Amino acid sequence: MGNKIKRTPTEKLRLIGKLQLGSYLFILGWILSLELIMKFAWPDGYGYTDGRPPFLWMPFAALGTLLIPSAITFIQTGKRPKSPSTRSARILQTILFAIVLALTWPAFVWMFINFGDNVPLDYLRLLSLLLNPSLFVACVLGIISFPIMWRITRSLVPKKIKVPVDENQNLIKQ
Repeated sequence: MGNKIKRTPTEKLRLIGKLQLGSYLFILGWILSLELIMKFAWPDGYGYTDGRPPFLWMPFAALGTLLIPSAITFIQTGKRPKSPSTRSARILQTILFAIVLALTWPAFVWMFINFGDNVPLDYLRLLSLLLNPSLFVACVLGIISFPIMWRITRSLVPKKIKVPVDENQNLIKQ
């Protein structure tokens, strides 16, 4: 009755790589579309950026330089499960996790920033409220994704084997 399909670690890693890449692209699209709507709806930047270009997508895209290569490596892991690139992707994800941990609290606080009492409750306020949680959602997804990735890659990353050097080996060669 309860036949569950067991997935191999490489299949699980490919799945989490696809989920990471898909969620990153979704949130990036979320940020860009709302910032573009705000830019064209209020070209003077009323209450949002004060005439500056939208800025939230820039750090999010910069963090993608760590996530995208590692997620693509995880997706390709099924073809080469014991390659050293899985180890480097794991290291990139660990660095990204440390950054995400550092950004989680500021992203949470930034969600509740009041845009001023002089800004009426209109489309700008609504778009701002939709834009603010994007970075926090990305941080939460990163925190959820990291332990799963770590557990899956533990069995796939080759262990470094330390071979003791025999002192007599040098004598044999002479």
